[in-house]
Amino acid sequence: MLFITLAATSLAQEAQEGVIAACKDVDGTLHKLGDSYIGPDACNKCKCLESGSACTKRLCPKDSSSRSAEAFKCVDNMGVLHEKNETYTHVDGCNTCKCGEHGGACTRKFCIKKEMRTLSTCFDADGNEKSLAAEWLDMDGCNKCLCGILGAVCTEMFCGEHRMYENEADQAKVQEVIHTDEGTIVDESGDQPCTDEDNKTQWPGNSWLSKDSCNICTCPGNGTSPICTQMGCRVRLERLLQSNLTGGAPVQTYTWFTFSLIISAAFAGFL
Repeated sequence: MLFITLAATSLAQEAQEGVIAACKDVDGTLHKLGDSYIGPDACNKCKCLESGSACTKRLCPKDSSSRSAEAFKCVDNMGVLHEKNETYTHVDGCNTCKCGEHGGACTRKFCIKKEMRTLSTCFDADGNEKSLAAEWLDMDGCNKCLCGILGAVCTEMFCGEHRMYENEADQAKVQEVIHTDEGTIVDESGDQPCTDEDNKTQWPGNSWLSKDSCNICTCPGNGTSPICTQMGCRVRLERLLQSNLTGGAPVQTYTWFTFSLIISAAFAGFL
């Protein structure tokens, strides 16, 4: 871990050249002249000028946060925001994306070095390894998960009361979910399909990954729009790295810049 920190510090000094202290995005990353990004308010779009950040001034929702600020937006591995039809590098540092109306459409491949594969490999509730795009039921017995290029992406529905106990007679662990009217993923009172970002029909209960592989959407079947998680790719990668660096234990807060350096070091052969 000390080696990673020293390597990151060295790379940080080199990469910081040309950035402007007043051009700071939602995650605290500094930017260079001409860069576009999500501002510190987690809402407005900014552009870096010599005088600092020039930002739009629209009224922002009260629940704006770094978690959702970049969801379904075209943000590259350096935190730069891209416009429609521009190509850029996914936050994982290797997949390529093209910006569209609903975020970036990206290639989907596990491309982190072999010894770092645990960063992106998916496992179900029973510890079974899952392949890219595989689907399974989460350990709560209700939510669905899909394997994306940054690991498992699961729906976040409230599914009712959940408990686990051991059946001594059968010597088996039992997961029990008591569903409520508000806790079902699919509204069984209707069977109205949804339309996804490609204008394709999705039937009630279907789940699919966003084009950048960072969020999951589900068709509720009641005539409303698909229900999607709202997490920016950089936040998802940061959480994945935190979990892998600490084995799931609490960890000190790192800036996105530090995490981007660690992942860059992995690609460059530092690890």
